[in-house]
Amino acid sequence: MQGRLMGKRLTGRHFLGLAQKKISISTFVYAVTIEGIAGGGYEISSVDTGYSDCQLCADLNSLHLLPWSEGAVLAISNPHNFVTSEPLFCSPRVILMQQIERLANLKLKGLFASELEFNLFNETYESASQKHWKNLNNHQYMNHHQYSTHHQYMNISASSAIEPFMRSVRNKLEEAGRITQNTRIL
Repeated sequence: MQGRLMGKRLTGRHFLGLAQKKISISTFVYAVTIEGIAGGGYEISSVDTGYSDCQLCADLNSLHLLPWSEGAVLAISNPHNFVTSEPLFCSPRVILMQQIERLANLKLKGLFASELEFNLFNETYESASQKHWKNLNNHQYMNHHQYSTHHQYMNISASSAIEPFMRSVRNKLEEAGRITQNTRIL
């Protein structure tokens, strides 16, 4: 199961009309590979058991602007079983909330941070797929002769070629209200 952002895009008017109601979505989104291929063996959803719907209830406390997508906001939703209204047990967010509750029961509080880690390639999604995700063309900073034979951990000079992109990432995350400590290359 993938822990990535999945869901629906709604018009503002439609979202406001549904804010107190449940929005339905197929449990298929919890049982597909990163390429969108149906996986097998999941209790919640599979070719064998079928793809039922679940209900999403927007957490309005998570609502925030997406500066990188003009006119868009993001609301994280909690999925519930369509029949019983119980939280969907396999949702990454539900699993996290259960762990936070376990900590609270032990009179503990968890501290956490997230990290956005990625590689930059001179490829489109389609060209990378056609190459079966092998032998991809790295971004120019990886191929630059001066740096290619040395370890680049936190090398400011090596990261200069991608700084416009990295600055945009930092700035957009800050605009979205996400505390952003730094960027670096490994």
